[in-house]
Amino acid sequence: SCYALRSSPGAADRWLGAMAAAARAEGVALQYCMALPRHLLAGALDHADVVTHARASHDYAASRAGATEQWSFLGFTSLLLWAASGNRVAPFKDAFWSSGAPEP
Repeated sequence: SCYALRSSPGAADRWLGAMAAAARAEGVALQYCMALPRHLLAGALDHADVVTHARASHDYAASRAGATEQWSFLGFTSLLLWAASGNRVAPFKDAFWSSGAPEP
């Protein structure tokens, strides 16, 4: 995380607002990835007209073998996104390799 966004009150909100304003001006949608709950709520409550999707799972690469982190909070986070945004921000699961073969 960027220190300035964590240490200056209102800085993160202005940053998210500026991203949303730029997306509106350019006619594009935003998809949040690696967002913390505070970012998800801000996107869902304040910018749901341009934030269309948000990742609702942990980072796949960071999970430990046999850990359930990938799936354990997915339902809770998905419900939070849907409820806070009035069904406008769709949750998604982090991508993962479905085979042992490396990507080309």
